Amino acid sequence: MDGKKLLWEQIEGRVAAILSAPAAGEGEHFLQMLEWTHCFILCGDSFCGFETVNLRNHIARQSSKFFDAFHRQNMEAMRAIIDKELWQSLPIDSDAVTPLGKAMQ
Repeated sequence: MDGKKLLWEQIEGRVAAILSAPAAGEGEHFLQMLEWTHCFILCGDSFCGFETVNLRNHIARQSSKFFDAFHRQNMEAMRAIIDKELWQSLPIDSDAVTPLGKAMQ
């Protein structure tokens, strides 16, 4: 194995461990961390002379976790807001409403 590749893989492993820390993926810090990591990966590509994938794959997994949690939190917040709203039923004339099947055609 090439010395540069071996060195880069060790660096990738250490950076991935740091990025796995809970604080690395919090709020607006996550986007900054993504930007810095992207720059770091480009430096690694230049250093090795080829596209490195381990850190990219790690960032893809971390991003997926972050956005899943972000989506879940926002859905919970939206659900709480909607549940607190006062809803009032409105009378609807059934003849005035187009049946859903007909409207979909």
